Amino acid sequence: NWAQGIVTKGAELSFIPSYLLKTHFSESASRIDFCRMAYRMLNEKQQIRVIERTHPFTDVDKDERELAYLYENGIVKGKSATEFCPNDSISREEAATILDRLFKFIYKPDISDSDKEKSYADDNTISDWAKNSVYSMKTYKIMIGVDNDLFSPKTPFSLEQTIATLVRIYEYK
Repeated sequence: NWAQGIVTKGAELSFIPSYLLKTHFSESASRIDFCRMAYRMLNEKQQIRVIERTHPFTDVDKDERELAYLYENGIVKGKSATEFCPNDSISREEAATILDRLFKFIYKPDISDSDKEKSYADDNTISDWAKNSVYSMKTYKIMIGVDNDLFSPKTPFSLEQTIATLVRIYEYK
């Protein structure tokens, strides 16, 4: 499996919640699991002070502090103003958007041109709201296409892909 080493590294870095350690990492990541792992990576990187936080989502437990932190810092948004849809699979374009915001939150790079000189062959299927993030993550080599120069934006993002991209952000120099 291509991701075995990176999943092990993600586990060693405490990015993976214990309840996920017995799952098949090739499965799709849910929106909430993606966010929990993103928060854990961010906490390892920056040591977040956990305080009471809130989020506006009626379909997520109010005690979900990880999600609230990411929401309050503009890293995640809901499917609507009050719905997060936590158990839905996260799509590749949703993942790219959150990863891009997370990357910029940590590293505050100069906003530069994304790598659009070679667009993905399926560029026309990437949602307008995700396009800049998709190419930004390509530029920083955090998240790239799948094969045949396709990004496949609507395809679910797997747990192993989640861990791999979070490790890349964590180790970015």
